[in-house]
Amino acid sequence: MEPDWTQAPSWAQWFTIDDDGYGFWWDTQPVANKMVGCWQVDMSSDWYDTQPAGIYPDAADDWEHSLRQRPAEGEEHDRA
Repeated sequence: MEPDWTQAPSWAQWFTIDDDGYGFWWDTQPVANKMVGCWQVDMSSDWYDTQPAGIYPDAADDWEHSLRQRPAEGEEHDRA
C-alpha cells in the first residue's frame, strides 16, 4: 500500500502500518519489532517524531512490508 504523501506532515519521511492496522508517519526510519507487531525507532536516539496516520485494516496482515519512504521531490510526478 502506498500512502498519500499529500496528507503527511512536512517533517515525515517514513510511513508504516502496525499489525493492528494503525498507520504512522515517522521522521526517523523505524524497524519492525516482530515480537510485538509494530514499528519502532532505536530508543537510544535523543529525539524522534511520530504521528498517527489513520487505520488500514486491510493492510494489517502484511504490516512487516508496509515501510515506505517519502519520494524525492518531483519523483511522484515522474511515475505518471
